[in-house]
Amino acid sequence: MARWSISNLFRSVTHKQFIDYTTQFQQAAQNAFGTPCSLKIKVMDRPFESSKFLHDDATHRFIDKINQKHTTFETNILTAITSNIWKQAAYIRVEVRPDNEEKAPFAAYATAEYYGKRATFYIQPDESGENAKKSMLSQTSGKIIGDGFEFLHP
Repeated sequence: MARWSISNLFRSVTHKQFIDYTTQFQQAAQNAFGTPCSLKIKVMDRPFESSKFLHDDATHRFIDKINQKHTTFETNILTAITSNIWKQAAYIRVEVRPDNEEKAPFAAYATAEYYGKRATFYIQPDESGENAKKSMLSQTSGKIIGDGFEFLHP
């Protein structure tokens, strides 16, 4: 797996940066996975709830209900996230999945999270993630690059 973040120094990530970063990330995932990929985008009024622990199904359903309650918009189309939707969002989560899982590496998965000044990216498996990370960071200038484990604060 590879995790990294791109942060602005003084202002929040802009709508244009969101579109550009997500496009770059989807392309990097497609290159890493060797197959076209689709997006699943959730716009939320608060950060995504998750857990680092293994839980029973009831707990996972409870967490899913919390996230669904705070989801204000969902789409598979990047351009459906207009500047107005962007301005109203507190948090946006983008999942990138291979269209053909048989052609992709085992457990190929990628997410991008946008919250305040930071965009955080995660991609697995290891070798795919490192190639995608190098590809995206080669196109980034004038930003703070982090390890993606920083506390997500606006």
